[in-house]
Amino acid sequence: MRDLVRLYASGHVLGDRPEYYQDTALRRLADFYLHTAFAAERVLDPHRLSIAIGTPVSGDAPRSPADGAAALAWLAAEYACLLAVQQLATERGWHDVVLHMARLGFGVACARSGHPGAAVGHLRRAVSLARRIGDHRRLAVAHSVLTWPWGQLARLAHAERSRNLFHTLGDPVWEGRSANTVAWYASQLGRHDQARVAGEAALALSRRSDDPLGQADILDTLGTIAHRASQHTQALAIYRDLDNVDAEAEVLTNLGQTYTAVDAHRQARAAWQNALELYEAQHRTSDAEQVRKLLATEPTARGS
Repeated sequence: MRDLVRLYASGHVLGDRPEYYQDTALRRLADFYLHTAFAAERVLDPHRLSIAIGTPVSGDAPRSPADGAAALAWLAAEYACLLAVQQLATERGWHDVVLHMARLGFGVACARSGHPGAAVGHLRRAVSLARRIGDHRRLAVAHSVLTWPWGQLARLAHAERSRNLFHTLGDPVWEGRSANTVAWYASQLGRHDQARVAGEAALALSRRSDDPLGQADILDTLGTIAHRASQHTQALAIYRDLDNVDAEAEVLTNLGQTYTAVDAHRQARAAWQNALELYEAQHRTSDAEQVRKLLATEPTARGS
């Protein structure tokens, strides 16, 4: 798919056309992906930060997915092209597109797809641009996204900055989501008291803000911190109600690890098998391979 974008640029746009024509056509292509991805994101998560991305260039006709299933299908089908457009915007110096794509999480996409170098560069540019224009909301978003490609300690620092900025901005939904990220990375560093306090504060914020997606994620984090399977299952129920199969697979993976910690091996294998099926259906090969490794080492004879 990425090659198709390049082919479009070289065969249908570049050629012998004037430079201004090339720029206009390529910008129209970038705007189509940016605005359609933004529309899909708003369908999937209405609590996402509302940041104006302007209007598409003249002649562009981005799509508006009808529902969550359509949004997920489009994002899955166009994933490689979205990454290619991200690179195109960087090469062309379209800073607004670079910043908005960081807002939409494409830096995270680079990190999760095995390209941490690209992610770091993209996200650093987003931080620099936000600081330059004095936009604290975009800076908070960029710090939130920067938790992905770094080591645990740096991730925790970025999460704390993001949480504090959202608190200053008076945004309880994203303060809660950022506090949840603080809880997760604090737990990974063995700072269990800090993790528990941050997670409980995040849960309180999400409940007051009527944020079911954030609440499910926080319950999953608290379940991992405390090894309480009940909270994982609460999170799983919320994700299923929201038809969020991407997050559902991750909760099932965490639930299996919690079952293993209490020697409930049959339940662990069942959770991981369900997670594996979801990862394979989503073509998340790296995540699927990790679950296969867990299944390969999990005892089959014991369990309740």
